[in-house]
Amino acid sequence: MPPALDVEEAKQPLLSAEDKQEEEEVSLQDEEAGSADAKTQQEEQQPAAADQDDEEAHLEEQRAESKPKSDRLAQTKQFCAHAFFILQELLAIPVIEALGTLTLTLVVALLSRPAAATAPLTAALVIAAVLLAMIYAGARISGAHYNPAVTFSLLLLGRTSAFQSLVYMGSQLAGAIGGAYLAKALSSPDPLADPFLHGGMTGKLALVEISFSFALVFVILHTVLARTQQPNSFAGAAICATLAAAVAVGAVMNPAVSTGLYVVGTGEEGAGEEGGEEGLWIRWVLPMVGALVATCLFYLTNPADAMFPPGQEEAAAAAAAEAAASSRKEGRGRGGRTPLLRDGSSSSSSSSSPTFPSSSSSSSSIPPYSRVLFQTSRLLSVYLMEFQGTFLLTLTIALSLTSTPSSLAPSPAATAGLLLTGLIFAGGYVSGAHLNPAVTLGVFLFRPRRKDVPKALLYVIVQVLASVLAAGATRLALGHAAGQNALPSPQTPHKWQQALGAEIVFTALLVLVILLLGAAGAQGHQYFGLAIGAALTSGLYAAGGISGGGLNPAVASGLYAMNASKEQGEEVWVYWVGPLFGAVVGVLMASGLAPGGRVVGRRRREGRRGGEEVGGEEEVKEEEEKEGEKEEGKEEGMEKGEMAVTEEEEGKKKEEEEVAATPAVETSQ
Repeated sequence: MPPALDVEEAKQPLLSAEDKQEEEEVSLQDEEAGSADAKTQQEEQQPAAADQDDEEAHLEEQRAESKPKSDRLAQTKQFCAHAFFILQELLAIPVIEALGTLTLTLVVALLSRPAAATAPLTAALVIAAVLLAMIYAGARISGAHYNPAVTFSLLLLGRTSAFQSLVYMGSQLAGAIGGAYLAKALSSPDPLADPFLHGGMTGKLALVEISFSFALVFVILHTVLARTQQPNSFAGAAICATLAAAVAVGAVMNPAVSTGLYVVGTGEEGAGEEGGEEGLWIRWVLPMVGALVATCLFYLTNPADAMFPPGQEEAAAAAAAEAAASSRKEGRGRGGRTPLLRDGSSSSSSSSSPTFPSSSSSSSSIPPYSRVLFQTSRLLSVYLMEFQGTFLLTLTIALSLTSTPSSLAPSPAATAGLLLTGLIFAGGYVSGAHLNPAVTLGVFLFRPRRKDVPKALLYVIVQVLASVLAAGATRLALGHAAGQNALPSPQTPHKWQQALGAEIVFTALLVLVILLLGAAGAQGHQYFGLAIGAALTSGLYAAGGISGGGLNPAVASGLYAMNASKEQGEEVWVYWVGPLFGAVVGVLMASGLAPGGRVVGRRRREGRRGGEEVGGEEEVKEEEEKEGEKEEGKEEGMEKGEMAVTEEEEGKKKEEEEVAATPAVETSQ
C-alpha cells in the first residue's frame, strides 16, 4: 500500500522534469545576481572606507599640528600672567606711594594758595581727611607712608631695607612733584604759596617741625608697630588727628611735599631770592631729626617691638624673660612699669611686655644691649610716655594761643582735642595716657591702693616738668610777650568764682568719661581716644569764655611758670583747685554709675541666683575686694615679668616633657 501524501504536497501541482530544471537555473541566476550585487556593493564601500581612513588620518595630523600651537598659547598666557603678577608686585608699592603723596600734595597746594584764604584749622582738617582716605586705601599695599620721615624711621627700625627706602622716597618725591604741577595747572592764574624760607632757620620753625614730626612718627609707631595694639582699626584716625593738630599750628613735617612745592616754585618770578634756597634742606633735616628722636624713644618704651620685627616673637620673648629674671634677682621687679590706669586701654598690657608665647631659645642669640633696654623700659616707660604726651599737649596749646594774626589763630580747644585723641590711642596702653594731674587723681581715687601713691605722685611730677619744659621752649622760640598770650585767666567780666566753677564742672565731665570708659574696658571701644578727645574739646570750648579753658593743672602751671608776671601768677591756684575738685566730683559720679568698674544694672543681673537678687553693700564690697585681689595678683605677675615663663608654667612644661619622654604615652605640646 503506497504511503500517504502530505496535505501540502498533495495540494502542490505535479511538475515535470523540465520545469524543475528551469527553476534550478532561475535560482542559480538569482544567486549569481545577488553575489554580483554584493560584490558591487563591497567594491563601492571600499573607496568610502578608504576615504574615511584618509579623513581620520588627516584629522589626526591636524590635531598633531594644533597641539603645539595650543601648548604655546597656554604657555604664553601663563607667562603673561606671571609677568603681570611680577610687575604688580614690583609696581604696586611705588604706584600707591606716588598716588597717595600726589593727592596729599595737591590738596596742600590748593588750600595754601593766597587766593584760597583758608583758615588754618579748616585746611588742617581737610588735609587730615584726604590723608585718612589714602591711609585706609593704601595701608595693605605699601603701609601708606607718604612721607620720607616715616620711611626713615622704619629704616632705622629695620622694617625696610636701604633699597626699599630709596624706592619709597623716590616714589613719594615723584608723586609730590606731580601733585604740585597739577595744582599749578588747576589753580592758574592764581599763584601757589611761596614755599621758600626767606628768613632761613628760626627758633619757631625748628621747634614746630621737630616737635610735630616727632609727634606724627611717635603715634604711627605706637599704633601700627606695637604688638599689644594689634589688631586695631583706630591707627588711621589717630595718625590723622595728630596731623590735623600739627598742621593747624603751622607744621609741614613732610619733606616730599616741600620738595614738590619747591620744584614748582623755582619757575616762579623771584624764586630763590633772599636765601630762599635754604628752605629745602631745612624742610628735610628738621622732620628727619624729629623722626630720629621718636624712633630712639620707641626703643626705650617698646624694646621688644623695636628690636624684634614680626616673625621673631620667640627671640623677643627670650629677651624679655632674661631681662625680667635679671630684674627679680636685682630686686627691681616692682618698678614703675605697670600703668596706673588699670581698667582702661592699658589694663592688660605694657609697652615692653607683649604677650608673646614662651620660648625655648637660648639667650646667646639675644643682643647684649637688649637686657639694658628691657630693664630701662620696665622702670621708665610709663613716665616717658607721660612726659612725651604732656610736653606735646602743652606745646600745642601754647602755639595755638600765640599764633598771629589772632583772627586766623586755630582754636586751642580743637587742636588740643585732636592731639589728645592721637596721644591716647598711641600711649594709653603704656601709661594710661593721663597727661593731666586731675585725671591721675581721678584714676587713683576710683580704686585707691596704698602702693599706687608713689606712682601717682611721680605721674604728677613728670607731667608738671614736661609742661614747664614745653612752655620754656615756646618762650625761647617766640619770646616772652607772645608767651603771655597763652596764659589761661578768668575772662572779663567773669570773676574767679565763676572761673572756678567752670573748671570744676568740665573737668568732672572729662574725668567721668575716662573712668566710665575704663570701667567698661576700653579695649572693647576702638574709638575710646576719640571720645576722650571730644570731651576735652567740648570742655575747653564751653569753659573758654569764662575761665580761659584750663582743665589741666600741669599745662596751666607750665604756662604760668614760664610766662606769667607776679600779679598774673596769683591766679594759678584756680587752675589747680578747680580741676582737682572736679576730678573728685567725677570720681563720685563714676562710682555711682559703675562701682568697682562694673555697671550697676549689669552687676545686679549677674548677681541673681535662682531668681533671687543678691544685693546689699556687704556682698558688693566682698565682690570688689575679690576682684581687687585678682587684679593685684595679675599686676604682680605682670610686674615680675609678663613675657617671662612663670614658675608654674615652667613646672607644667617640665611635666609635659617628662610625659612626652615616656614611650607608653604620646603627647603633643
